[in-house]
Amino acid sequence: VIDTIPVSSIPRGIVVDDKNNRSFVAIMGGATITVINNTAWMKEDDMQVASNPRHLVMDTSGHLFVSYNKLAKIACIDASTGETLFTASTHAQPRTIFLSKNHKFLFVTCYSSDFVDVFKINDDKFEKVISLPCKGHPVGVDIFENDTLLEAWVCSYSNGSISVFSFAKK
Repeated sequence: VIDTIPVSSIPRGIVVDDKNNRSFVAIMGGATITVINNTAWMKEDDMQVASNPRHLVMDTSGHLFVSYNKLAKIACIDASTGETLFTASTHAQPRTIFLSKNHKFLFVTCYSSDFVDVFKINDDKFEKVISLPCKGHPVGVDIFENDTLLEAWVCSYSNGSISVFSFAKK
């Protein structure tokens, strides 16, 4: 253990920004994302966001993407200012999110509704591409991607299965 950094109740998702030497922690028990200084190993700030942030991912341009569990929403946030740039509704209880390698698609597991929502990320909005039924309360997702294929591997909580969704790249 290098250090222990106290944060508010129910820290859930975390993403590391190596470029700016910071980490962002979704505080699912509130309405903040805690910003950590990775050099000093200390809390810098609490970014005020919508209620119940669950998971975070980040692109290379400094955009944070967050799932809001209770609100059934996702958001794109400017990591340097904390400003919410745009949001979209999802199926109930969005949990784990995953960003495609090209940063153009966001995959969202929606726990209690048994769906995986896929969004195209535009400069100023999310565009829902498809909602895929996925029984067993999907909770985790990872992506396999090559030049011609994109696969979403989704694990489901209650039925002990992994569903693989395949997409041809055009």
